[in-house]
Parts: sequence; structure tokens; C-alpha cells
Amino acid sequence: MIDFNPPAKRPIVIVAPAFNAHDESARIPHHLCHALNLAGQPAYIALLGAKAEKGAFHPGLVTPLPAWLDPDVIVLYPPHLLEANPLKARTRMAAPVTEAAFRALLDDLPNFVASTQGLNP
Repeated sequence: MIDFNPPAKRPIVIVAPAFNAHDESARIPHHLCHALNLAGQPAYIALLGAKAEKGAFHPGLVTPLPAWLDPDVIVLYPPHLLEANPLKARTRMAAPVTEAAFRALLDDLPNFVASTQGLNP
């Protein structure tokens, strides 16, 4: 029998500072979130040390804030926060924070998305 209801994709929350077009480490996570959403992977931004106020997000990017933190969510942290795990996520990964790492991930976005879905919570 064909399953017409494929399993839902595990959402990804990216911990990031407020958007800043002139700061690579603040720009890249927002662009990654946008690219994941456009690829059909639910992705959200959790602001690091900032409030969701005007200017914290780029208006042209799809970077929603999570209204919840489901236990099955995957959290991408900047490498310096990976061990601290401030959101207490069961599944966490290091997020790309350099332009080169971001470009490499974008080049392999389908495989990255597929790999996140197989992670154990």
C-alpha cells in the first residue's frame, strides 16, 4: 500500500545573532535558514543575545522564529556554543560560520537535509 502521508521533516533551528550584512558570522546563518526553507526543509532562527526587533532579520529572507522548541528539533549552533547547548537540544550540530563552509553546505544541500533526518534525537 502506498503511504500518501510521508513522515514530516524534523525542523532545524539555527542559533544566530541578529542579521548583519557586513558580518559573515551574522549573515551566513540567516542565508542558510532561507536556503533550507526554499528547499522544503522547515528551518527557523533563534536569535543569539538579541531580541526579535526591527533589523534583527533580513526582510527578503525566509527566516521565521520558532514559536516552540519540539524535542525532536535539530539545533545548529555556532561552534563555540555547541558544547554549552543553551537550548538544551537533544540533537545538535555545528553550523557553518564561514563563507567557505556555507558555500560547501549549499553545494550539498540535499545530502545535508537527508543526513539531518537520520540523526537520533
